[in-house]
Amino acid sequence: MIIQYDPATGKIMQIVSGNDSFWTDEVIQDWNTNNPSSIALKKPDGMTSREVFSKLVNLDSLDFMDIQTLSISVDKTQVTALGTETVTFSNVPEGASIESDYFQSSPVTMDSTQTLEIDFEDPGNYRFTFKVRGFDWFVQDILVN
Repeated sequence: MIIQYDPATGKIMQIVSGNDSFWTDEVIQDWNTNNPSSIALKKPDGMTSREVFSKLVNLDSLDFMDIQTLSISVDKTQVTALGTETVTFSNVPEGASIESDYFQSSPVTMDSTQTLEIDFEDPGNYRFTFKVRGFDWFVQDILVN
């Protein structure tokens, strides 16, 4: 069984079953060199794909661990453009990587305030993905009219 995971958080992205003979150490090394955002790892069969998807890869031991969820909250998921309303994300862990098409350069890193406040100028649908090592991603869409 080949597991492809996010090297920053351990989130399992894909499972490739039944094709282990193709995934030699050399192929895995080539994959990891050419796909740094999705690292491949060969694990012995013994768990079903469903069981594996309910886990994260422990980045220290490269074994499986239970998924932990972030307790980030957002006060609004739909606002009006032109900066008249603020969206507040709370309980964002310091050091969290935040990816979004809202930011000029993404990702950004959460500071010690653990609160992200955003005023939107332009209408659109903005996706925010919060990533922290050892946790499942927190994904939130904000609709700006």
